[in-house]
Amino acid sequence: MLLPYHGYSSQLFCLILRWEKVDPFYEYSLRNYNFLLPSTGESYLVHPRKPFKRIFCGGRICHLSDQHEQCLWRLVEHGMNENEAWDIIKGFDKSELNNLLFDEFNVNYNTLEPIFREVSCVLKTVVEDIVKYKDNGAPIKWHRRKIITVHSKKIAGKRFWNEHTVLLKDFGGFVEDINNVTPEYVRSFEFHSKLMPSTWIVVRIDGCHFDRFSELHEFVKPNDDRALNLMNLCAVSVLEKFWEDIVFAYGVSDEYSFILKKTSYPYQRRANKMVSTIVSFFTSTHVMRWSELKYPPCFDGRAVCYPSTAILRDYLSRRQVDCHINNQYNSCFWKLVASGKSKREAQNV
Repeated sequence: MLLPYHGYSSQLFCLILRWEKVDPFYEYSLRNYNFLLPSTGESYLVHPRKPFKRIFCGGRICHLSDQHEQCLWRLVEHGMNENEAWDIIKGFDKSELNNLLFDEFNVNYNTLEPIFREVSCVLKTVVEDIVKYKDNGAPIKWHRRKIITVHSKKIAGKRFWNEHTVLLKDFGGFVEDINNVTPEYVRSFEFHSKLMPSTWIVVRIDGCHFDRFSELHEFVKPNDDRALNLMNLCAVSVLEKFWEDIVFAYGVSDEYSFILKKTSYPYQRRANKMVSTIVSFFTSTHVMRWSELKYPPCFDGRAVCYPSTAILRDYLSRRQVDCHINNQYNSCFWKLVASGKSKREAQNV
């Protein structure tokens, strides 16, 4: 059983690098404590036709969740513990939460920053920029692609979708608003693939486009001690975080295989959660431990189930054979290049 997953790790790279700009305790929280590294879990949703994508967005409980958070932490700031504060606001609807904020803390929820109370949307669009001016002062404008972030109070409304014409190409226009979408309805489209019980689970991560990454970071050929030791350090961090489940790890080059026990049941053996969490935590450690990154590393991951210890050993044996073959080839190749041959000549030899 093989389930591949891609695309988590570059997002983690951006998150960690930009955290330093907004968090005054960055050095304290990220560099000193591995358990505070971010990792992500992923769920898949299957929508049979386009309007459901908008229903999914509209079904998010962004507003209600944020209102609860605003009330909860203001009550805590005024002397309550979290349990006491939650006992007061649990079951409150939107109107009651708004009244509590205004009456007790003189806060108008609708005047809070949009990033707190509205959905954040990232769009690809085309903008017109002035690149230079003619001799007579007339501007010369060019169109260029740009990614923008916007906020919407009602993402399920037709106004949002029809105002952003860049979305019309993929989604088409919408003629009516959608309200009162239940969370249960939205969750009914989620797809959770669970791995077979009582089997060894191997979560293998692999570097994406590491040829370019190694070239840009000037790796020593055929083997770079810095890069290999960093991979090992990341694997150690993963084993420490998942101490109860991962019993062994095997790594070579830009890949690592993590072995989870037959009896392990993390995330109810949901493959998407398991793989995405391990891959993202590994990437977080990789980014944090690299002193001068020039290009974001990206790792993909997959989960494979092996029913017996003998088959698991066969898998590890095969990975080690590949290690020897690849290393012998690379050693010969780069020795030939170092002797003066071109890369094409070395390949032909």
